[in-house]
Amino acid sequence: MIRPILNRYFHNKRFGSLTFAELLVMPLCILPALLPFVRRSGPPLLVSLALLVIITHVLRGASWRVYSERLLAAPAVQLFVAFLFWGCISLAWSPLPERGFLQLAAFGAVFASGLILMIVEPGRHGAIFHKLFALCLAIGGLIVTLDLLNGLPLASLVRKTGEAHRYNMIVVSLLILCWGLSARPDVSRLWLSAAWLSVSIAAFVSDSESAKLALLASGAVWGLSMFASRTTLIFLIGLCILLCWALAPWLGALVDAVVVSNISIPEAAHAQDRLVIWQGGGSAALALMPWGAGAGSALAFAEDRMLMGRFDGLGWGHTHNNFLQVWLELGVPGVLLGCFASLALWQASSSMKPRAFGRCCGLVAATCVISLVSHGLWQAWFWAAVVLSLVALRHTSYCNLEFDFGEAT
Repeated sequence: MIRPILNRYFHNKRFGSLTFAELLVMPLCILPALLPFVRRSGPPLLVSLALLVIITHVLRGASWRVYSERLLAAPAVQLFVAFLFWGCISLAWSPLPERGFLQLAAFGAVFASGLILMIVEPGRHGAIFHKLFALCLAIGGLIVTLDLLNGLPLASLVRKTGEAHRYNMIVVSLLILCWGLSARPDVSRLWLSAAWLSVSIAAFVSDSESAKLALLASGAVWGLSMFASRTTLIFLIGLCILLCWALAPWLGALVDAVVVSNISIPEAAHAQDRLVIWQGGGSAALALMPWGAGAGSALAFAEDRMLMGRFDGLGWGHTHNNFLQVWLELGVPGVLLGCFASLALWQASSSMKPRAFGRCCGLVAATCVISLVSHGLWQAWFWAAVVLSLVALRHTSYCNLEFDFGEAT
């Protein structure tokens, strides 16, 4: 009896001009405008929405079993599950297994929620949602910019701190979300330009050097996608992903030899600190081969450096390099699984149509740059933004019907 009622409300019952299915997506559209007030709102909102959507589909008896089975058979999905499984095994020798488990749980919940939305997300939505999403991105960027230029009164009120770097994660999230919006065919150039302009200004006004670098690199890659062939881009970006994984332990030494010897690195950019962190993290990762120190172990360097041995620069709780943190915590098995999962996900983009493919190139470039130079591996707020962008790309009508981010065909 409950199924006919849910079916009627899910697709037919209207609340003003919106259906119940469309109302479920509304919180994701307004997320960018909420980030300046609640920085870490992305993961709980994403997980809550995924649970609500799947419960609604189960209760109304929606048929998505075959579709979900095909997606769960995808190589990228299976490799990612294996990556998480290895992370759980590594807790056996981690010095902080409880913290490691919580980090893995948050990380896995975000990606599982994204997978659920890719399987049972309630259809395509009208242009009003994408305009609202663009508007909220513009509002989010504008709030960040105005607060930074006016002495951080909002940050002092909301978070009881006037530190500008507190906005760095917000700017990074807005940048990633912009790439997800950009692939939508039903967003006018005016709305899209307003979102990009606002977020770009916020990035350059902020203290986030990684956001600036990611903005420039992803813009350059998107521009290249207009001229280079699809095959060339797939090869070049795939090669860059492979190098990010393969060279992570030696990144500090390479930057020191190639960059520092020729360029004066400004202290304001925190680049000197990053260099020390990468060098110490690389030394620790190589010393703890082949199995790594266990999930969550990067925190042990910050909390009890005598517990793990003394390596300079590891007092931050993470390595400011996601690829290096996998080397450090999960060892060779984690690196191989993470690398293969990343490459499988990237290879799946080959079936996207031109506009979405170009935007996907920009999204991958921005994600790789930020992962390479900033933030920690298990920080769910960053991956929530990436997952939401992947969901947006998956449901754009500029994708082929067979495109499923690694779905087996």
